[in-house]
Amino acid sequence: MKRSSRFRQFSLLWLAFLIAAAGLPAGQTAGAATTVPDGVYTVDYFYLIDGQNSVSVANNYLKEQGQ
Repeated sequence: MKRSSRFRQFSLLWLAFLIAAAGLPAGQTAGAATTVPDGVYTVDYFYLIDGQNSVSVANNYLKEQGQ
């Protein structure tokens, strides 16, 4: 009975370690992204039909230049 209890404690400790290690970031973090210099850029966009990947008719009427 004592051996089973030790195995259970070891298993729980190992599981806790794995869960804690899974939460650590691996490699580069999001804060290390390169910055884009200030300026004016053009970005293409489309109005899509809700829940689909098809271009909406509203795409023809709602596009206007912004700043």
